[in-house]
Amino acid sequence: RYINYKVTRGNYDAIAINAFAVEDLKIINNTINFESKISTDDYSANAINLDGVKNALVDNNTITTSLPGLLAQWENYDMDYFLMGLNYVNPVRIRASENITFTNNGIDSKVNSLGKTTPTVQSLVVVGSNNTLIDSNSFKMIDTISKPGDQTYLYAFNFGYDKNLIS
Repeated sequence: RYINYKVTRGNYDAIAINAFAVEDLKIINNTINFESKISTDDYSANAINLDGVKNALVDNNTITTSLPGLLAQWENYDMDYFLMGLNYVNPVRIRASENITFTNNGIDSKVNSLGKTTPTVQSLVVVGSNNTLIDSNSFKMIDTISKPGDQTYLYAFNFGYDKNLIS
């Protein structure tokens, strides 16, 4: 399957594949091109979002994203976990999920804009999840916008409050 989802103007929630409280999910063999140019972490921007999912296989997907680097604001923290970093803007977000297998995926992330203060970019965030396997994936993150001396925070992975995470 091929998903091409671009939101290039305004602040809107946008998620290419959104799974909430789903069981026995399979996301396999997809090509996802996702772009968002939101200006704050008040809005969601994800190629794949798994929230409260049980027993999921995410395998052999090609995920290309173009997302902004934004200020990680206190008001937008995940109030259950208080994890530093962006909560809602990530190519892949796995939150409060169980038995997730994330394998053989290619994630290519590009920064398309930077916020004025300490812009942060993440490629994969896993928070509050149990029994997660992350194996044989390829991650690439490119920031061609920052200038020498700029303070930009790039995180390939952001993990927190997880149990039995194997990477």
